[in-house]
Parts: sequence; C-alpha cells; structure tokens
Amino acid sequence: MKTWLKKPMLLSLILAAATICATAQQPAHEAPQTKSAKAYDPFGQSGKPAHFTWGVDLGSGVDLTARDMTMFELSAGFGYKNPWIRFAGVGASILTMMNNSSRCYPVYAMLRTSFSPYFRRCFLEVKAGISFSSLLNYGSQNNLFGSLGVGITLAHSRKFTSHVVLRGVAIPLKKVIVDDESQLGYTLAYASIGIGCAF
Repeated sequence: MKTWLKKPMLLSLILAAATICATAQQPAHEAPQTKSAKAYDPFGQSGKPAHFTWGVDLGSGVDLTARDMTMFELSAGFGYKNPWIRFAGVGASILTMMNNSSRCYPVYAMLRTSFSPYFRRCFLEVKAGISFSSLLNYGSQNNLFGSLGVGITLAHSRKFTSHVVLRGVAIPLKKVIVDDESQLGYTLAYASIGIGCAF
C-alpha cells in the first residue's frame, strides 16, 4: 500500500519540476532579446538621410552675476546622430537680455550623449564656441562661450525627440575702458532652463 502511494507522488513531483523548469527556461531564453530590442535607442538608428539630425530650443537664463542681464534664448543646430550620440554638430543661439538692449550671438560645437547605445532618459549636453556680443553702450566684442547641461528626455521615437535641459552658461567678457575707468571684465554666468526638440 505504501509503495503504491509513493509512485503517484513521485510522478507528480517529477512532472511539477519539469513544468517549472520548462516555464523558467522559456522566458530566460527570450527575455534578453525582447529587452534588448526595446532598449535600443530608436532615435539613434539611421534614417533618411542616414544619421542626419537637426533641432531647435527655446530657453531662459537667470543672471548669476546680479548685473541685470537675465535673458531669453533661441537656438538651432544640425549635425550627426548614431546609437551612442544623440547629437554631434554645430549650432547658433540668440541671447536677448530682458531689461536692456544687450545681445549675444553664440556659435558653437555641441555634443549630446547618454554614453550608451540603449535608450536612457537623461543625457549630457556640452557646448563650446565663440559669442559675438553687443553689450549695453560698450560696443561689440567677441568672447568665448561655454555651456554644460543635463537633459531629460520627454517624448521619444525614431523620428522625433523632445527634451528639457538644465544648463550652466558662461561668457567671459573682455575689459572695456570708458572715461579712464575699467568696465566689464567679468564672466557673465547663467543658470538656464530650455525646452526643445530634434528630428
């Protein structure tokens, strides 16, 4: 009687173990492929024309030097993209001061990357170039321009992406002598936020 009882129990245990193994192995084999396919950044894939991208941004920056130079910014750029790089190219901006007639026109090289071929919500943005500046009554001058930012992706697809970027912007201004007095000669610095899109 005991032997008869043990056989069905043993068979049940073997069948249960086989079922569990089969169930566990199937997702383990398929999951990496599904996850990998979904994780690749669709915007980094080649399109028509292959790997070409362009975009526009609108932003505003608070003057950290407290010299009443808070500004609006409109920028555009075009360049190259691939699975590792969201944008590598050139761009130009118009910085318009809110409370005076000063203007800055930066022209720069720009890089945006998340350091991965897979989709990442955050990315790094770096800009470096020259600003053609017209400041108050001091005339025009050419200055270095630099910006470092962290972006957060909003909508995202193979043909379109939108983002918000928090930036630190720096424009070192040259000294100007007015009536034997030294003016400017400081670094114009901004804490900026911008929203934009790329195609």
